[in-house]
Amino acid sequence: MPSNMQMERIELKANSVLKMKFGELSLLPSVSERIVFWRSLPCEHFPKMRKFAQSYACLFGTTYRREQLFSFMKMIKNQLRSRLSDSNLKNYLLLSVTNLTTNITGLVKVKRRQKSH
Repeated sequence: MPSNMQMERIELKANSVLKMKFGELSLLPSVSERIVFWRSLPCEHFPKMRKFAQSYACLFGTTYRREQLFSFMKMIKNQLRSRLSDSNLKNYLLLSVTNLTTNITGLVKVKRRQKSH
């Protein structure tokens, strides 16, 4: 824990209500249990500690997404596609990690309405 939070840490240790809440956590608390505890800290008394906890909890989510992206890249850029350009690889990766779905039927209907010259 960074040294600029020492006073907040001392205050946290002295607060009997928060100490009791922390004691109610399981022996190996899950991430969600920890997040609930850190959110229960009053903002006005523990701003640095809450900010630290938020940034620490976010690390694992971004690491997971990064690992997922590298796995997709490994599947896309295999020996058969070794000459894939960087821009095409970027487009493939965007398609592989997005939650968007295409509406092929709607696109075809729009395309058919256009008149040729």
